[in-house]
Amino acid sequence: MSFIEEARPPEDWHGDGILCALLDNPSIEQLVLKAKQPVVDISMSRIDIHLPRVVADNRQIGREAAQHLLQHNHEHFAWFCFRTDPVGKSRLAGFEEAIGHSVHNLTSRRSNLRQAVVNKLRKLSRPCAIFAKTDVDAAWILNVCIEEGFRIPDDFAIIGVDNNPLICDFLPAPLSSVNHDLEQLGYQAACLLQRLISGEDAPTEAIMIKPNGVTPRASTDSFAVSDDIVRNALIYMKERLHQAVGVSEIADAIGVSRRTLELHMSEVLDQSVHQKLMDLRLNQAERLLRYTSDTAEHIAAFTGFCHAQHLSKVFKKRFGEPPLRYRKRHRQTSI
Repeated sequence: MSFIEEARPPEDWHGDGILCALLDNPSIEQLVLKAKQPVVDISMSRIDIHLPRVVADNRQIGREAAQHLLQHNHEHFAWFCFRTDPVGKSRLAGFEEAIGHSVHNLTSRRSNLRQAVVNKLRKLSRPCAIFAKTDVDAAWILNVCIEEGFRIPDDFAIIGVDNNPLICDFLPAPLSSVNHDLEQLGYQAACLLQRLISGEDAPTEAIMIKPNGVTPRASTDSFAVSDDIVRNALIYMKERLHQAVGVSEIADAIGVSRRTLELHMSEVLDQSVHQKLMDLRLNQAERLLRYTSDTAEHIAAFTGFCHAQHLSKVFKKRFGEPPLRYRKRHRQTSI
């Protein structure tokens, strides 16, 4: 078994199988097409070539990004990538599917890419949430926004994909990112290749590896509402999900009457304070169920429910099934 690098096909190689990311490299393409050994591709770049594949569930990556931004009350959205390819198209499709409509496309083929993107940014309604194909794309546009005097995340909230700490943690505004589960992808690709070497039939469809949630950072750490009372209330609630806070306590903390808070919340979000607080708690509980192994009791305590039975009752009403059944159905499973 050997891993073939994109630009260096091995000479006189004799192995048991090939694990590759088939990109636009003619020499690698010819090697793969002529190979008598089993091949597993971990890329979507050459879907015109029929091969067994283990790839990211890119539509779900787009949905995860959208859900994160929607939970921060964004209403205006945009997309950016340097290169349009099948991966980007799938991620954008999933993003728009979750949003419910098409979004502004900041991608440009002009020679002066930066100026073309800046011109588009200036025309967007703000606050606006930007989903970028990768952390590299997101880092570029985040720096452009800052250089042009836009505020992150108040004018533009930005989210990437890959959760690369060398990028995300060292930007002027640390970058939120969808956790593309590369470790699981590589593991399942190796397992599939081993099965093919052992003589098993290749799967007829690509094996999709789901993302592992979103790692939130400063680039999206803001609620997209212009009303200061509602904004302050949302921030207060988000920071205290694990506490049993009530409407009166929230109102006192931000310096307004309970009635004033309820009126503003109803006018801006069409929800009561209690309804919004419950949304925040349930969204956090749902993320913990999908992406951690925490017990129902721990999740209930961490999200402000008095006990696991209370969480189960409210969760089932919202999501249609009890928490542990939901976890079993949505958690990434071994293939």
